[in-house]
Amino acid sequence: RQIRKFDLLSTPAPAEDGIPAGGTYYTPLQENLNYFNLRKGGALPPDCRRLLASVLCTITGDVDGVYITSVDGGAIPASKMEAIYAKLQAAGWQHPETLTWINDQGEFLFGAKSKILKGLEQGGGEAMIEFGPDGVRRATYLDLAQSTLMGRNEFRLRVVGGYTSVLAKAAAK
Repeated sequence: RQIRKFDLLSTPAPAEDGIPAGGTYYTPLQENLNYFNLRKGGALPPDCRRLLASVLCTITGDVDGVYITSVDGGAIPASKMEAIYAKLQAAGWQHPETLTWINDQGEFLFGAKSKILKGLEQGGGEAMIEFGPDGVRRATYLDLAQSTLMGRNEFRLRVVGGYTSVLAKAAAK
């Protein structure tokens, strides 16, 4: 199978090193088909769990951020992005999200980034997980044909299945 089950466990962050408790630790889990026969019983390897009628194990590879946008899919002001990046870096984030990368020639939309983004479209390969401002995690895809990508602070990203202001209005009723 090419499509694998995925879950994201959330655990409240405890107080440590003088920092008060607060926030959340997230652990991504993905179906491991090598252990499918253990879905109903047997000794599981470390860091694996029976979930979603299968066996899911922690993802130990690089987990990348793809986009950080305003609710309407546009760019966030630079001063606010700097504050967001500082918090993400403190949590172990390794680099800026893919959408705003600029290559050595100063190009915003270059071949390697375009290939990564195309692989995140419906039918293109991988789904993403979106952490919406309402606290809900959603599986999403990109719709690049309906997106406008002109530069780091000039874009409107269209996300399929993501949080929208329509959802916010419906939740408020």
